[in-house]
Amino acid sequence: MHSIRKQARKQAWHGQQFRSDLERQKTRLRLIVQELVVTFDNGSIFLFACVPAGFAVNYTGQSPVTIFVVNLFAIRLTAALLSRAVDEATLHLGDTVGGLLNMSFGNLGQLIAAIFILIDRDIGVLQAYLLGTILQNLLLIAGLAFLLGGLRREEQYFNRRVAQTIGMFLLLAVVSLMIPTVSQLWAHSTQEGIIAQSRGTAVLGTNRNMFEDVGEKAPSRAFSFDSLDKGEAKRQIAAAGAVSAAPVGGQINRENLLRENDEGEPEPHMRLPTAAIAIVFATVLLVFNTKFAAESIQGIMEEHEISQSFMGTVIIPLLSMDLTAVKCAWNDKMDMSLTLTLEKCMQMALLVVPLIVIIAWGMGIDEMTLDFDGFSVAALFASIIIVTYVVQEGKSNW
Repeated sequence: MHSIRKQARKQAWHGQQFRSDLERQKTRLRLIVQELVVTFDNGSIFLFACVPAGFAVNYTGQSPVTIFVVNLFAIRLTAALLSRAVDEATLHLGDTVGGLLNMSFGNLGQLIAAIFILIDRDIGVLQAYLLGTILQNLLLIAGLAFLLGGLRREEQYFNRRVAQTIGMFLLLAVVSLMIPTVSQLWAHSTQEGIIAQSRGTAVLGTNRNMFEDVGEKAPSRAFSFDSLDKGEAKRQIAAAGAVSAAPVGGQINRENLLRENDEGEPEPHMRLPTAAIAIVFATVLLVFNTKFAAESIQGIMEEHEISQSFMGTVIIPLLSMDLTAVKCAWNDKMDMSLTLTLEKCMQMALLVVPLIVIIAWGMGIDEMTLDFDGFSVAALFASIIIVTYVVQEGKSNW
C-alpha cells in the first residue's frame, strides 16, 4: 500500500512538472509572439496578410501578374522583418558579429531572386536584373531622395568628401565588372576567354568583400532620427565620418539609424532568441515568396510581350527596392541617405554579382558571365559619373 501511494505521489509530481514546463513554454511563446507583433505597424500587418496570399495564388494557378504582385508585397514584409531582426541581433552581439550578419543578410533578397532566375537559365533577364538593381538605387532611389527631401527645404547639405569617396569606390567596382564586356566588344575575345575573365574577376571581388576588416564596416555610433529641425544636416556633417566607413563593403544597420533612445544609444526591443527565430522565419518566407515571384517572370514576358531588358532592368528590381534612403532624405539626413543608397550599389557590384557568377560556375552554367550588354554597361558607367558629379558640391535641391 505504501508503495502504491509513493508511486502515485511520484506520478503526480511528474505530472505537475510537465504542466509547469508546458506553462513556461507557453509563456515563452506568448512573449516571442508579442515581441514580433509590436515590431510592426498597421501597414505591416496588412502586408503580413500577403505572405499566405502569395502561397495561395501560386498554388491555385492564378495569372503570372497576380502571383508576381502579391508576392512582391509579401517580400516587402519579410524583408522588413529580416532587417529588423538582424538589427536587433546586432544590438545583442556587438559590432563585429553584427557586421557579419549585416553583410550576410543585407542583400539576401537580391541574391535569392538572382539564384532562382539562374536556375531557370534566363541569363539575359538575370544580367539585366543585376545591372538594373544597381541603376535603380543609383538613379531612382537617389533621385527620389533629392526630390522629396528638397520639397520642404531650399537646399540640403551632406559630407561631399564622403559621398565622393563612396562614388569612387563604386566606380572602381563597376569598372572591374566591365572588363569582360570591354574585352568582348573591343578585342573580340573567345567565349573561353570571357568565361575565364569573368570567373577570375568574381573570385577576386568576393575575396575583397568577404575578407575585409569587418570593424571598418560597422558604424561605431548610430545617428538619431527623431524629429529634426530644418538644416539639421549642417550640424551632423562632422559626425558622418564615423559612419562613412560602413559603405566600403558592409551593410549598414538601417533600423538602428532610425531609432534610438534619449541618450543616443540604440536599445534592443527583442531578446536574442526572438531575433534568431525571426531571422530564420523571415528567411524561409523570403525564399518561398521570391521563388514564386521569380517563377512567374517567364509567364509575364510571354503573356504581355515584355522584353528581357525591360523585365530585368525595371520590373524585377522592384522586388528589392528599399525606400529607407528616401525616408532619411525626407528627415533632412542626406548623409545617411547617400550612404545607404551608394552602399547598396557597392554590395551588388562587389558581392551579389560575383557570387552569382561563382554559383553558375558550380552549376555548370557557362552562359552566365560578366559579358553584359554594351548599352547597359555604358548607361551604368555614365550614371555613376553623373551621380559623382552631382554630389561634388556637398549640397542638393529638388
